[in-house]
Amino acid sequence: MRSLDIFSEDRKKDMLAAYSLSADYNYTQREIAEILNYSLGTVNGWIKDIQSKLYQKSVRDQLLINQHYTIDLLNSFIQKKIDEEC
Repeated sequence: MRSLDIFSEDRKKDMLAAYSLSADYNYTQREIAEILNYSLGTVNGWIKDIQSKLYQKSVRDQLLINQHYTIDLLNSFIQKKIDEEC
């Protein structure tokens, strides 16, 4: 999946507008394609890419938030195994 950084500023704005029109304003992809003057396939691809990027960022953020819990869980498990051996 490509980063938005490889696109021109105008193209990035159109891509983000397409996503916003779909997610925030409930326009259909067909309507968005007409508004932005791109093909339906292009708009569909943009929306899918941005949804995926948002999901990946959300998961990364949750992993970072959860990191302390994971470390505590692992430490408890290791301590339990040490205690069992003694």
